[in-house]
Amino acid sequence: GGKHPRRDVYYNYIETYAGGQGAMLDQDGMDAIQNHMTNTRNAPVEAIEAAYPLRVQRYGLIADSEGAGEHRGGMGLRRELRVGENPVRLTLSSDRVKVSPWGLFGGLPSRASLCEVASPDGGANRLPSKVTTDVGAEHVILTETPGGGGWGDPKRRDQDAVLRDVVAGLVSRERARDVYGVALTDGLAVDEEGTRELRAP
Repeated sequence: GGKHPRRDVYYNYIETYAGGQGAMLDQDGMDAIQNHMTNTRNAPVEAIEAAYPLRVQRYGLIADSEGAGEHRGGMGLRRELRVGENPVRLTLSSDRVKVSPWGLFGGLPSRASLCEVASPDGGANRLPSKVTTDVGAEHVILTETPGGGGWGDPKRRDQDAVLRDVVAGLVSRERARDVYGVALTDGLAVDEEGTRELRAP
């Protein structure tokens, strides 16, 4: 929050950012969802920029942030907010910075959360999980939420499900090969022989 430069009033922007849901024994976790809170909205970019002196520079799912598994965890999200011409006071209350959401029964942990402030000169300051601090004008606040933990051995995941995630931009080709054991052709189809070799005991 801070003082609005054009309206000469104080404002307070508050939002709870969604993260990845943990996988279940029979299905993937959902991407970027409020797991433990209800009646909280995913504020549209246009609504934020219309109401506050903030610019949303980037907003979307984080590729490869899931906990891999036979059923994968959900993806975390990334939002970058550029502060306007007046400084702001930032209060951050987050979790899973040091300890990622874990997987079960062979599933892997997900990517951890992150918050940092970048200055106009290109420097960046990583913040702890709980902090109140001042952020200067034209600085960028980057927030990344964690994904969800995976369930089961990633190399038992349905190869077509891995392919769909790669096509959707959620999982990289490298992660599909190295973690899920799924080889893909240049034309983005499953390489059956290569996949059998990668998944061989």
